[in-house]
Amino acid sequence: MTPRWVNRARFVVTILSTCAACCGPATAQIPLAVFKIDADQFAGHPNGDYVYASEDWSDKVYRVNLNTLQVDASFYAGDGPYGMALSEDGSRLYVANKRTPTISVIDTATNQLVDQIDLPVGAYDVEMASGGYLYATPWRNDLSGLMQIDTATAQFVDSVRVLSSGSPTEALLQISPDRQTLYVAETKHSGGGLFAFDVSEPIPRQWWSNRSSFPLGTSAFDLGGPGRDLAVSGDGNSIAYLTGAGNGINGARYDIAILDSRDFSVIADYEVGRFPTEAAFSPDGAVLYAVHEVQGIDVIVVDREKYEAAPTWMRYSLISTPRAIGNTEPVRKGVHELFIDRTGSRLIASIEGEVRIFDTGRRVIPEPSSWCLLGLGAFAMQSGFLGIRVSRRRRARSRAHLRHNGC
Repeated sequence: MTPRWVNRARFVVTILSTCAACCGPATAQIPLAVFKIDADQFAGHPNGDYVYASEDWSDKVYRVNLNTLQVDASFYAGDGPYGMALSEDGSRLYVANKRTPTISVIDTATNQLVDQIDLPVGAYDVEMASGGYLYATPWRNDLSGLMQIDTATAQFVDSVRVLSSGSPTEALLQISPDRQTLYVAETKHSGGGLFAFDVSEPIPRQWWSNRSSFPLGTSAFDLGGPGRDLAVSGDGNSIAYLTGAGNGINGARYDIAILDSRDFSVIADYEVGRFPTEAAFSPDGAVLYAVHEVQGIDVIVVDREKYEAAPTWMRYSLISTPRAIGNTEPVRKGVHELFIDRTGSRLIASIEGEVRIFDTGRRVIPEPSSWCLLGLGAFAMQSGFLGIRVSRRRRARSRAHLRHNGC
């Protein structure tokens, strides 16, 4: 017999899917929440409950609770906080400081600054790789490579040269879901450079670049320039490297190419409008949210099968981002940072001195972790044992009742 809650869940999903099919494409206008934070970058906590927003000019990091849609903490994070990365267990937040040569270490349980790791120069972006190693890009031209940091010893280890790079200064970083591949995207060179490093071992190894024959047998190809943003899908299969004039695939202008992370071949190509600037994938890689100039956030379905598989209550083709009203601080125009929570139902955007949270109209159900499956298994076993005990007790009471009645 099917449990009643399963039937109810199926009913709700069916109704939502039917409504979405009837409604068709739409434009999302009203954010779920708005905060006066001029966020530079976002970083999501592994538990999915929080997203952190760095604000360079105030030297603060804000924590947004995605369950309550409220800012529940803010704290000093160094001089010029910018890029951020979390430890695998989520207990530490590492913040790259531009104006002082340090990485700040924040205890996420108390939101307190507990350490600062000295670097040769100020840091721009940062990512956490496997084995507890951090990689950071320099803010200025004072260093010609990536910075490697050992979080176990809280020490700068070495400068890692990026072969065929014009300059790693203010380069953007992304890490694969298994934390074994680091992607580096140039932003200061007129010809966009994208690079891949194997960071599964303490000594990183560069194995691909669009500028040269890494690995052997591949050929260099142009991705346009200068670089504006770098996005990796939640499943790790797709990469988008946005450049101001577009990637120029097959002569297209202002396009975004979706690259296969295994061999960097072009999976798909989308013309989005003048000057692509920001992008973020949904956790299942089915949707690319993309920004060009100040015209809103385009919702591009890149994998129709995965898109249809997730519960959907509204199909958006564009998320509108009207101008902020009443801002007194000097802020940048348009959308300049995007983040998707791990359920795919919340899109967080930094827009003109505000952080706005939008409903995406769909939800990607996260796959249960091994700990979750183990817990469910233990619960099922316990329930089975309890059921056996109850059945035995019932049979014993029945036999006693029959004896009492002379049967």
